[in-house]
Amino acid sequence: MQIKKFINRIKIYYQNYGLFKLLKQFISKSIVSIGLVEDIPQARIRLSNHIYNISKGKIMYGPLKGLILDKNFMSWSRVDLGSIILGFYEQEVLEELVMISNTRKVFIDVGAADGIFAVGLLGANIFDQSICFEIDDQAKRNILNLAKKNNLENKITIYDEASVSKMQSMNLISWDDVCLLVDIEGDEFDFITSEMIETIKGSSLIIEIHDQYTKNPNKSKSDLKQILIKEYDIKIITTSSRDLSQIDEIMHLHDNDRWLLCSEGRGWRMEWWVCEPKCN
Repeated sequence: MQIKKFINRIKIYYQNYGLFKLLKQFISKSIVSIGLVEDIPQARIRLSNHIYNISKGKIMYGPLKGLILDKNFMSWSRVDLGSIILGFYEQEVLEELVMISNTRKVFIDVGAADGIFAVGLLGANIFDQSICFEIDDQAKRNILNLAKKNNLENKITIYDEASVSKMQSMNLISWDDVCLLVDIEGDEFDFITSEMIETIKGSSLIIEIHDQYTKNPNKSKSDLKQILIKEYDIKIITTSSRDLSQIDEIMHLHDNDRWLLCSEGRGWRMEWWVCEPKCN
């Protein structure tokens, strides 16, 4: 399944950017892989390890401050660890989640990865309950480990793949009390259907948009918007500025390293659609 997705993304990259850029990517990654140079992801891992060590494995800033991490149980978040600890990672999304939590107390994370948000939001008492959907087996183990490390395993539930039928079976929760975050690497365009919206309507919904993983980004976004606008008002947010001036722990790092800690390693400017029910 994952290999098929990877191959499909290579095809889309070739269609969008051509053979020259594809070969350039392949050659540059090959040079890095044999250790001739340190690429940006490697530099970010080096910096993340440094921040992890000086923080003793705890998030130091932002809404998730105090969450105890374990870098040995990280698949998706390892490169972003420094940004996570300093409170920069998806800062705009976290701000939205904090605001939404004023009226909703159940957090559902579709594509929960290593569980940083799902567990961290519980640890910070921002939400009372977290429900995770994650198809990767190691990531599911990472979520459980993180929950146990923070004594929150009794407040979190971990499922496999999310679907309409699974959502329909969750009759012990009220969708009016739910905030649902969807981050599934381009599959959001298949996941969010009219039937899904009919099932979860009443919930707050944040969707991370990966339109560049589709063959026709503009059409993909247009089709998704047509499904959503029947029930939701949509606000689009994107990555904004970061303020490093108040973080003493990195004041002596080189400028390049300090600003690299703000990077989320994205291939394009990411956007999230924050969707609130029209009735609200």
